Amino acid sequence: MKGTSLWTAAIMVLSLGRISAARAAEERTPPGDPPKRDRSVFGEGGIGTGFGANPAVNARVAADRLREAQAELAKLEGGLQKVLSKVRAEFEKKPECKEAKDAIKQAQTELEAARKPLLEALRNKPEWKAADAEVRKAQEAVENIRANGGTVEERVNAAQKALNAQSALTRMETEAVANEPKVVEARKKLTEAAAKFAELKKQYEETASSDPAYQDAVKEVEAAKQKVADARKDLEAARQAESKDIMKREKAMQDAERKAREQAQREQAQREGWNRNPPPPRGQ
Repeated sequence: MKGTSLWTAAIMVLSLGRISAARAAEERTPPGDPPKRDRSVFGEGGIGTGFGANPAVNARVAADRLREAQAELAKLEGGLQKVLSKVRAEFEKKPECKEAKDAIKQAQTELEAARKPLLEALRNKPEWKAADAEVRKAQEAVENIRANGGTVEERVNAAQKALNAQSALTRMETEAVANEPKVVEARKKLTEAAAKFAELKKQYEETASSDPAYQDAVKEVEAAKQKVADARKDLEAARQAESKDIMKREKAMQDAERKAREQAQREQAQREGWNRNPPPPRGQ
């Protein structure tokens, strides 16, 4: 079997040498002269410009291009956020914006002032205290089960009970203040103030969206997103081609090893045959 090992080793060395030489030649390609694409691997048109016939090199190139595209997208998105921040800052300087925000704060203050005495009265009632005790009990049960390593079912059941107890308490408080005229009026003011602020913001953003700087930033971001998508597709195609190439090389090496073993076996059998039946000496 010594002959088999030598044949196998020789075939592997030759195969690895050819692979290394091919990769080295690919990597020595001058920067300004992109390698020729292998359409038999990637199809007509290849997976993009600048890809060569070496799938392993193509995969590295594609990965680098994806990282570069993602970095460029992040940079442009940051620029767009700066433009939007500038738009928001200009909007917040407007007198009508300040008035709308002040109206929201005032309505919130009035709502809390109307709710406070009603909730204080409710919290002195036995039914509220009982509901609050249920909430505390359910929350403690959740913590105990978590600390003691309860099962998933136990944790889910305990969490649901805690949620139900909290919902019952919240519903009790909501019903206690729902029909109070001062609460109703304050809530109406808050809703109107918030709607006015939202409308002002929408109008200003629509006006600001016509700004050339904003439009250019949006276009650049959209173009960068498309580049990232294209680069991701190229990387996937390159990786698939690399996997196919690896499988192809492995099969070629296995075939070479098989042929080497068969050749070694034939030679071994021939030597053994000669040893059993040596040819007669010349002249006899």
